[in-house]
Amino acid sequence: MLHLPDEVLVYIVRMLHGVDQHWVEFGDKQDLLSTRLVCKRLANIGADLAFRQVTVIPDTEGFAKLRALSLSGHRLKTYALTVRFEDFMDDELAALEFDEYLRENAGDRQSSWASTADTFERYCASQERQAAMHKSHMDVAHLACAFAALENIQSIHISQAFTERSGPWCGEEGSPDGYRDFLDLPTSQRMLGVIVAALVAADRKIESLTLMSMDDFGPYPLVGLIKALNVSNGKVYRDALSHLRVLTIFLPHDGEDADVDEAQEEQSISIRGLSDLMNSLPMLQEVVFPGDVWHSRRILQSFLDSLRIKRLRSIEIRGAAFATASSLVDFLKRHSEGIVRVRFCDLILHEGSWRNVFHQIRTTLNLQSSEMSGNFYTATPGEFRSVEIGYDVEYHCIPILQPQCIEEFIERRTDVDPFDLLQKYLHEFPLHSTMGEIHQCAAHICPHYYTPEQAARELTNKKQNVGANGLVYNLTRHDLFLLSLILRRQNRREEAGILWKVSAGELDGEALRYISIRQGTIRLMERV
Repeated sequence: MLHLPDEVLVYIVRMLHGVDQHWVEFGDKQDLLSTRLVCKRLANIGADLAFRQVTVIPDTEGFAKLRALSLSGHRLKTYALTVRFEDFMDDELAALEFDEYLRENAGDRQSSWASTADTFERYCASQERQAAMHKSHMDVAHLACAFAALENIQSIHISQAFTERSGPWCGEEGSPDGYRDFLDLPTSQRMLGVIVAALVAADRKIESLTLMSMDDFGPYPLVGLIKALNVSNGKVYRDALSHLRVLTIFLPHDGEDADVDEAQEEQSISIRGLSDLMNSLPMLQEVVFPGDVWHSRRILQSFLDSLRIKRLRSIEIRGAAFATASSLVDFLKRHSEGIVRVRFCDLILHEGSWRNVFHQIRTTLNLQSSEMSGNFYTATPGEFRSVEIGYDVEYHCIPILQPQCIEEFIERRTDVDPFDLLQKYLHEFPLHSTMGEIHQCAAHICPHYYTPEQAARELTNKKQNVGANGLVYNLTRHDLFLLSLILRRQNRREEAGILWKVSAGELDGEALRYISIRQGTIRLMERV
């Protein structure tokens, strides 16, 4: 309705209530008043959510919108600002990319030279405006004025935007590979410098900073920022980020080949400036390294070795890989006095074992909370990665490990080693093929193919006696494990958890090994 002409909206309102030429009212006036009241309430209620996080593209139009917000009453509702900048700074790269675009689309009937020329004209105009804005420092002035008005701003996210006017000119056929050259440009570093200068000018402190490019294809590292980051003028950065508590940064890939040695990695990616910045932040407490396990690359060991974050209390790493287990363990040991929360998801070791890492976490850190999600892989160079442990390890589409069992172990809430449990069950119940082949389950009982009623019939040979509660069985630990899987398929997780712990030997199961199965219903019994 926002795009309808005013006369159409007037017509709609008149249908709710109106007065004809003879001053005869029609429609329900209360409907009109109620609609108006609801719109007012929605405007007031929705303002807190609508303006809590604001995204701005730092161009003439974007700065105009930001100025309008800073002058409105909604400015106090803004807590987070995302700056999605476009890159027009490299003439040579733009010419090469655009020439390639022309060659690829020259034979496309749907691509007209007129629209292509228009795209190029918009690019040139935007490039000229951005260069002039940087040269005159107008971008710093605009942001400084906005930060001065946005009194509750706490978080800033710097992200690179890819549009048809800033390239690569791939449209819907664009791919992450086409973005790499643009990510290497130093414009992202200049944008961070602009934001830091604006924060200092406005005397505004932020608590959270995210350095990561978000696009339809997923997150990307701001490689140009990380490569060019130099805190030689450290006072400006320290003043602007003196209250920073949370830093989220997507680290750059170290190359396509897992065999790349450390010396080659250092030459390709120099991130000394990043570690110097992180070590200099006095209030930094939480560091987040997001990533994607399917495109993971090793985090440089030299980068981890150089980190000395005095107040670090929380570390989160997702979708990353480590050259050795010792590099991660040593990092955690150096910060063992402060770290109370760890979150790991889908990580890879090229050398070492996750058993050693988790045991070191258990003995070294005094954790208040932890989160271990996804799988934890080991992968030697030239070989396919394999799962060492994880909640996604399944027995016929049902996870073997109970939720939180890894967390309970590393937080010392239990002595049951999840690695021992997993190895025992994998030995007794080998993993089934995931390629469509059907393998026979141990003991000829498979919860993937058997219903509880079928399982009850299979267990008739284990009948111990018949009582008022129906058929009662004295089941083995193997049977308890299989029945726990059935209960989990029925979303009876509490009962399944009890059976699973008994089958694992964690609980004394003498009083719980009696299971009543009557008319296909499985029920726990303390005694016969």
